[in-house]
Amino acid sequence: MTFYDHSVRPVAYSDDGIHIHRFSGHAIGHIHEESIYDYSGKHLGWFADGWVRDHSGRCVMFTDEAKGGPLKPWKGKQPTKIVKQNPPAKGVKKAKPKERKVLNAWAGLTGVQFFEWYCSL
Repeated sequence: MTFYDHSVRPVAYSDDGIHIHRFSGHAIGHIHEESIYDYSGKHLGWFADGWVRDHSGRCVMFTDEAKGGPLKPWKGKQPTKIVKQNPPAKGVKKAKPKERKVLNAWAGLTGVQFFEWYCSL
């Protein structure tokens, strides 16, 4: 499954529906139930119905299986996947927001910024 942002840039992918990798091969997060965490255990956002949403409920990325949400732009060609690295050990999951909001609007972040910005907090 490939994750595209609002500019239709393929940002990341998951071959197993759990571990998320950049196309460079770097492991950047994982999916647990409807949540996305980085490998330190920090809650980054939500993943449901093919949409990645930030904590405010806005859409950051979508997959081919995305249902509902804002209008999806036309997708381009997917980059070549580099050999992926083994994901690091998962940290203890930190608290996630109690309520999952759902807004039919795009977030102000690109997919790359979502992982870089949230992972740096």
